[in-house]
Amino acid sequence: MQEQQSDKSFTTAVVLAAVFSLLGFHHFYVGRIGHGLFDLGMTAVALYLIVTGTSAESDAKVGLGFLVIALDYIHTVYFTYRLIIGTYRDGQGKLIKIG
Repeated sequence: MQEQQSDKSFTTAVVLAAVFSLLGFHHFYVGRIGHGLFDLGMTAVALYLIVTGTSAESDAKVGLGFLVIALDYIHTVYFTYRLIIGTYRDGQGKLIKIG
């Protein structure tokens, strides 16, 4: 039994993942709103921690911000890899594949 293929463009999804990776636009594009909000939220929290932790006594805040960015990056690399190898599904559960 062959699975249904998503009508979302593989190329568009990969380009969005590459260009706007930490913001999660690729998740929004394929209809995975929860994942998109998660990525966008992690980036917003990380930037908030980095920007507000610029005083000398807030080094831990800045470090936590960079840790959140690193975790968001790892999360994005993982899902981009799944997209490239053809195991990532859109918001309707359909595989996003080349062609």
